[in-house]
Amino acid sequence: MIDVHAHLTNKKFEGKLKNLNTELKKKGIKVICAGLNFEDNKKVLKICSKYDAFFPALGFYPDIVEKSEWKQELKDVINQIKSNNIVAISEVGIDYKINKKKEEQKIAFKKMIELGIELELPLIIHSRWSVGRVIAMLKEYEEKIKKKRLIPILHAFSGNEKEVFKAWELGCYFSIPSNIEKVPQKQVLAELVPTNKLFLETDSPYMSVNSEINTPTSILNTVIKIAEIKRMPVEDLIIQIEKNEKKVFKKIS
Repeated sequence: MIDVHAHLTNKKFEGKLKNLNTELKKKGIKVICAGLNFEDNKKVLKICSKYDAFFPALGFYPDIVEKSEWKQELKDVINQIKSNNIVAISEVGIDYKINKKKEEQKIAFKKMIELGIELELPLIIHSRWSVGRVIAMLKEYEEKIKKKRLIPILHAFSGNEKEVFKAWELGCYFSIPSNIEKVPQKQVLAELVPTNKLFLETDSPYMSVNSEINTPTSILNTVIKIAEIKRMPVEDLIIQIEKNEKKVFKKIS
C-alpha cells in the first residue's frame, strides 16, 4: 500500500528516516513524499534518492504567494518539476485560513493544474477553508479530468456531503488521513466515497491520533477503520485501494 501524502522533510524525522525506511519495507508500505516549496522540493529529491520506500512529489504550497518574489519561485518550481522524475505534483492548492491573497493563490493553483495536465501527473490538492473555490476551478477542466489527462486527488478533504458528491461526480479521488479514527467528518467522507476513488494518507508528521509523531505506518490502522465504516472485509478494501494505486501512480513499482 501507499501513503500518498507525507512530509518526511519535517525536522521531526531528522535521524529517523533510515529506520523508518526499513520498517516500511518490512510492512510493504511505500510513501509519496510531498514538497512545499523550491528548497523543500530539493530536500524531497535528496531523501527519495537515498531511501527506496520513498517516492518524490514536488509542489508549491499556498503560503508561498505571501513572498514578494513568489512569481519567480513559481517559475522555478515549474522548471524543477519538469526537470525531475517525480510521481505526482504535491502539495498544491488553496488555503484561505493561512493566506488571504485569494487572487494570487488562484493564479498559482491554475498554473499547477495546467502543469498536471501537461505532464499527466496526479495532482494532490490542499483545500483548507477553500473547498468551493477548489472544486469550481477544477470544474473548468472537467473535460481533461474525464479523459484522465488531469487526475485530482483531494488531500484530507474537509468538505460537506454536498461538496463530496460534487467532487466525486467531477472525477476527483480522495485520500483519507489517519485522523479518521477521531474526526467524525473524515468518517463520513470515508462512508460516502466509493472504494474505487479512495487512497490512504498520513500527512506525517501531522494528523496523529495521539501525542506521538505520526508516521506512514498508521495507514494500516486507517484502512482497518475505513473497512469497518464500509462494513467490508479489510482484505477486499486493500485489494481495491491497491488497484487504485496501480491505476493512478504508474511510476511507483
